[in-house]
Amino acid sequence: MTRNFMLGAAMLLLSAVGASAGSITYIQLDRSVDSFAITKQGDYYAQVHSFGDMAVSWGAGMAATTKDIGKGVMLTDFQQGTLMQICYDFQRPFKTGGKWTAYETLNGASVQWLGEGTYTVLSHSSLR
Repeated sequence: MTRNFMLGAAMLLLSAVGASAGSITYIQLDRSVDSFAITKQGDYYAQVHSFGDMAVSWGAGMAATTKDIGKGVMLTDFQQGTLMQICYDFQRPFKTGGKWTAYETLNGASVQWLGEGTYTVLSHSSLR
């Protein structure tokens, strides 16, 4: 119940921000339950991240160019109740088959590779 309330509140906030700030793109990581609602605000982005039925997190980031995927969007991912901080790098423009990579830190002193793959752009939110 609390999770559904949090997700509802986050989506309401995201839709309000999206209406005034920019477009929302919904993506699903391939072979994963992870999905994202990414709102563009100029060169800045905000995201709500759903892990299937487990948890909701959020973050912010900006347009960037990296050696892993080239032109992309770097997004932080704050996961409440954990010490882990994740940084996702999504290839743009957002399109099905686009690449993503992720890195994590557990202590703020070192960064480790977390994963990589492709994503699918969805026509609507699959965030539950």
